[in-house]
Order: sequence, then structure tokens, then C-alpha cells
Amino acid sequence: LDPALKFVRKQAVQLIDAVEISRVATLCSLLDSLMGREAADIMKLDPAKLRPLVCTAFLFSFVWSVGGNFSQQSMDAFDSFCRDLFSETHDVKIPGSADLYSYYLDFESRRLESWDKIIPQFQYNPEVPFFDILVPTIDTQRYGFLLEKLLDVKHSVLFTGTTGVGKSVIAKGMLNRLQEKGKYINVTINFSAQTNSIRTQEIIESKLEKKRKTILGAPVGKHIAIFVDDLNMPKLDRYGSQPPIELLRQYQDFRGFYDREKLFWKDIKDVTICAACAPPGGGRNPVTPRFLRHFAMFCLPQPSETSLKAIFKAITKGFLADFPAPVKEAAESIVNASVEIYGRMSTDLLPTPAKSHYLFNLRDLSKCIQGVLQADSGVIREHNHIFRLYCHECQRVFHDRLVDKTD
Repeated sequence: LDPALKFVRKQAVQLIDAVEISRVATLCSLLDSLMGREAADIMKLDPAKLRPLVCTAFLFSFVWSVGGNFSQQSMDAFDSFCRDLFSETHDVKIPGSADLYSYYLDFESRRLESWDKIIPQFQYNPEVPFFDILVPTIDTQRYGFLLEKLLDVKHSVLFTGTTGVGKSVIAKGMLNRLQEKGKYINVTINFSAQTNSIRTQEIIESKLEKKRKTILGAPVGKHIAIFVDDLNMPKLDRYGSQPPIELLRQYQDFRGFYDREKLFWKDIKDVTICAACAPPGGGRNPVTPRFLRHFAMFCLPQPSETSLKAIFKAITKGFLADFPAPVKEAAESIVNASVEIYGRMSTDLLPTPAKSHYLFNLRDLSKCIQGVLQADSGVIREHNHIFRLYCHECQRVFHDRLVDKTD
């Protein structure tokens, strides 16, 4: 671990800095979750087979606990660092093709397998709101897997990354699946600049059952997962602290709150906090390391162009399935054009002091596709109709933000 922590200090770029002890705690929790569940079967293994399995589990936990919070460039550098570090460990078979972030530990084959093997097929459902649609990709699979494993051992998780990469959608999607299995009760709290600690405490306590006068907790046989979205939005008070975050920190440190009226201590059982936030800046404030040290932090990368096309083609083709053939055939062209426009605008039209609003993120691309998905199959019958609708949406989302004819 020491060489890895030195690498973090000297070379790594992080959107939100994590405390060193939180990386070590995440490593222990991930190992506990991976090995603990299979412990009975694992201990029956022959020592010659047991050692490679434990070493492979350690490598997987090591990569994600130390390097899960890096920017994309640092992830690539850390991958090379890990390969050099573990090159003399003959018990671990390190795959040579993709980076180490592209593999998970498969207990059946007892080796690292590609995430691609366990990505489920996407089925379009017109009843689901557009911004709640989750198209399975390698990112949704691996970050959802890590969230589930860490929740199994009651370890808090924080997703960070730039706006629009899907932090909230991935977390909510996994928590909803866990709720359907009957394991968890999912509670979502959205923070804003005006959120205060009293309201936060009221929301949390309203979801808990009173066990005894001084003990609150989840219903019998359940566990509550509280998901806090936009964690770093609350404004600073006159002393420079954020009261809602200090309240959550008090729970993370001491597992309870004070009663606001009678001022006695209330213990809280069976509750784990998960959160998502973008990096500080633009109304978002830095969060105290005293709070962040309790979290396993993972930074979600920007999806690649190939990923974006795969995601939006799956949605668009699913929506246009009931339209006439000329309209259906336009799905691929619409997505390719949208991704190219978004890519060129976000690289060529950068914000300047005179054009400070030239900030394009993945939400703009999503809104453009969402507009096309408002089409009515009774009205849009020809290729020309869908083309005109698409031009209108591009003008609405991208063109209307530009300030002069040159742009």
C-alpha cells in the first residue's frame, strides 16, 4: 500500500481529494465483502487454489480502493503502476489486453473476467421518464457492482464526476434494484443551497421506526440506504461550515443525532449513507475531509464517443420501433450527428469572459435526444418530418445559446 499512497500524493489528479485512511478502509471493506460472503466455500479450497484467489481479490480491491477516485489520465498511469507493482506476484494472472479497471473477480472461474460478459440487454420501456432511463454499459455495471458490495458491509459510498455523467442515475438504479430484492429501503434526499440541518434531520427521522425512547432504526429485517444527491450544494454559514453536512458527519462519527427539543441523544441503527456530487465550483462548496473520510469515493469518467452512441442509439431505436420504416432508419444518423455536434461544440466553443455561458455538458446532448423522443407516430410519418424535428431540437438546445453569427 505504501508505494500506492506515494503515487497518489505525487502523481494522481483527483476531482475531490480523498483522505488516505479512507482508501485503506475501502480496501478492507471491499475485501471483506468479496471474501466474506463466499467464506464458507473458500475455506474448503485447497491451499494451492486459495492463495491465487485471495491475491486476485486483493488486486481487484486494491485497484478500486486506491485508484477509483482518479481522473481518466491518472487511471491510465495507475494501471501501468499496478502492473509493475504486481508483476512479480505469480499468484495473480493479470490480463494483458484492457486496463485493470475493465475486469471483475469471477468466483466461479476464480480469475479476472471482463465486465462486458455480465452487461445485461437493454429493453426500452416507454413508461420510464427519459432522465431515469438507464442503458447498461461497462460503467453502470462496475460502479453499481462496487456500490452493492460496499453496502453489503455497511460502508458509505460517494460518487463524484462532472455534470451529466450519470452519478445519480447509476446510484438510484442500483438502490432501486436492491429495494426490489427486499434487502433495503431506499430514501433519496436532494440537497440545494437552501437546505438546512433541521429539515434534513426531519426527513431522515420520518423514515425510521422508534425502537426505544433513545433508539431509532430501520424496520425489522431491513436496512435503510439514504442517498444524498448534490451533497456539496448547501451554502456555508457565517463560520464556514455546512450545517446539513455537519449533521450527517455527526451521524457518521457517532451513529446518532440529538433530539432538537429535549436535547437527549438518539442512537440510529441500520442506516448507511450514499451520496453523489460534482467537483466544487459554480455554487458547489468544498466538503470537509472529516466527513469525506467515511466514504469510499469513486470518480465516474466521461463516457467515450462509442459509449455515447451506443446509449442513445439503444434509446432512440427503442422509441422509433413503432414508426414507419423511413423514420426508423433515421435513428442512427440522428444519434451520430448529435454526438458529433456536442463533441465539436464542447471542444471548439469554450467559455470566455464575454461568453461565460458556453458550458456544454452531457445534459445538453440528452435534451436534444429527449426532444426527438417527443415525436408523435401519427404526425411524423416521413424521413423529412423527423429531420425537421431534429433540426428544431438542435437549434433549441445548441444554437439558441450562441451569441454571434460566426459561432
